[in-house]
Amino acid sequence: MDLTDANVLGKLGFGLDELMEEDWHAIQSGGQESWTQAIARGCRSVGFEGLIAQSARDRRGRNVVIFPDKLRKGSSIELVTKEDLPPHPSGWPK
Repeated sequence: MDLTDANVLGKLGFGLDELMEEDWHAIQSGGQESWTQAIARGCRSVGFEGLIAQSARDRRGRNVVIFPDKLRKGSSIELVTKEDLPPHPSGWPK
């Protein structure tokens, strides 16, 4: 599921700004499920192998989420250019 596609988000009833502005951490800390988590759970439950989402950390970036237990026979994941990946979160500036 490509959640960076405005048409896909529109069909789900959301805009990118709406999802990016959601304070998912506060929502989950309050014992509720955020919309972003609900969308991911729904994608997994209906059999998607994964999803692509806009990075909240870097608006130029994308997050790839894989549901390993949903990968179909013959599916594979390959890291093409490790040098193009951003640093691990432990190396992010505070």
